[in-house]
Amino acid sequence: MLQKRSFLILPLIVFGFFLFLTTGCEDEPALYTLTVSVSPPDGGDAEGQGDYEEGEEVLLAAVANEGYEFISWTDAEGDVLSTESDFVYMMPSEDVELTANFRHEDGTYGTVTDIDGNEYQTVYIGGR
Repeated sequence: MLQKRSFLILPLIVFGFFLFLTTGCEDEPALYTLTVSVSPPDGGDAEGQGDYEEGEEVLLAAVANEGYEFISWTDAEGDVLSTESDFVYMMPSEDVELTANFRHEDGTYGTVTDIDGNEYQTVYIGGR
């Protein structure tokens, strides 16, 4: 009688273990990091940074501080992705760094300080 019971219990244990292994081991989707920065740093704020799946739509939002205006979103190579402050970005299968670009309302892009501590306004000339 004991042999019959163990003969019936052993397949149930093996089957249960198999179900546990096959249903609990689904692969998690890969996540990629979206890093968002602001240029110049005091030009405004930007949202949308985080970890996302490939193909996920990410809402990026940029808000200019007083005295600044939004110009564009650019990638790490400086290519313009959008000139809209709020736009939907499709996450690729790699980590990405995007920048929200602002400028002073008077047309300058911030200041530069030389080694003597003198501060100069920067301006945008041509290109991007």
